[in-house]
Amino acid sequence: MRALQAIRRSLALNEISGEIVDASMKVHSALGPGLLESAYHPCVRHERKRSLHVDTQVPVPVRYDGVIIRAGYRIRLGLLINLHELHLRDGIIRLANRL
Repeated sequence: MRALQAIRRSLALNEISGEIVDASMKVHSALGPGLLESAYHPCVRHERKRSLHVDTQVPVPVRYDGVIIRAGYRIRLGLLINLHELHLRDGIIRLANRL
């Protein structure tokens, strides 16, 4: 049963990753390489809203000296996409689940 659940989760992650990569490629094709992340990110997020809801750059508090500090630390899960590559396929690295 666990193996089946793992396969289903893996397939779901692959589908979501595919949609994120598709959205990133569409934006990269339209804007080209060389812009700042602050230009690409809202465009990719806009493109993804058409197909699925995904939280990005989720804020994570830091615990220091027994105090929770809401620092500017944000996590990004799953994919690392370097939009500065001439060919976007060369700038995609999957970080999650060793897939």
